[in-house]
Amino acid sequence: TYPSIASVRLPLKVQESLFSERDLLLRVAPDYAANRDRPVSDFMSPDPECLEFDAPIAFAINRMAVGRFRHVPVTEEGKLTGIISMTDILNHFCTQSQGTEPVPSPPL
Repeated sequence: TYPSIASVRLPLKVQESLFSERDLLLRVAPDYAANRDRPVSDFMSPDPECLEFDAPIAFAINRMAVGRFRHVPVTEEGKLTGIISMTDILNHFCTQSQGTEPVPSPPL
């Protein structure tokens, strides 16, 4: 589970929207009192940048670096199938290079 990313419904089509931590901080928080009763859909990022599930991991790293994203939605045939984070990528490299268990995420 990724607490910083929420979708309105699954499967999500690529042309729809996502609600991210960035949306919360930049769109909701500045005037929380006025925004707290509005629907999440009012603050969602339209047309999120996604990766196909079979994209090379280098594409994910590039997409995150260039877009300054911490998470990128992963799709298959236009449907959301998951979300990849930089932590997921680092854990992959750690387990591949050292043969160890993934580094656990810190508690929220």
